[in-house]
Amino acid sequence: MIDVHISFIEGNKVSTDVIELVQRAYLKTYETSPGVAKTYVVALRHGKVIGCLGMEGVDQSGRFPIEFIYGIDRSRLSVPFDQSNTMQFGRLVVKERELTPVILYAGSWYGVRSGKTYGLIEHNRAVHRVVTRFGIHFEEIVCGEANLELVAEDDRRYYAKQEMRPYIAELRDAMKALASYVPADVIRLLSTS
Repeated sequence: MIDVHISFIEGNKVSTDVIELVQRAYLKTYETSPGVAKTYVVALRHGKVIGCLGMEGVDQSGRFPIEFIYGIDRSRLSVPFDQSNTMQFGRLVVKERELTPVILYAGSWYGVRSGKTYGLIEHNRAVHRVVTRFGIHFEEIVCGEANLELVAEDDRRYYAKQEMRPYIAELRDAMKALASYVPADVIRLLSTS
């Protein structure tokens, strides 16, 4: 059994422990240090942060960060996503691999609870293999490569080095796929929140 407590924290209330966990992991793996997400799913054990997933909404223009970077044209997609039905996910960091489905489940649950249908995400092939292993169906968004001129200078190595691709998934389907990997007590606690 995974002994973990899940919480949801708004970006302006995120502890330095969460920020440092993300920054250390991204500096080591991707040679960049991303900004703070608007909201985080945080996994804690005995009060220590052991994993997180960032969640983003849209900016003032009504678009998600991924849309700008890849030049995504919503009108050309098979999935009708917008700010009313979609949440963007990123900054997945876990200290223990078995936490990955727990945090992804909690993020999907949070999205559904917030009235969202879809999760928008970008990841490289290695991460794609890990997350699809849990049975989540991601539809790749057909678009151009990341426009590095639209990315903060510190983040350009992240995109240039990683072969990142954007994807979309249905959150309820992701929850169903992940449920068998998540301890029943975590699912029960989330469902009573």
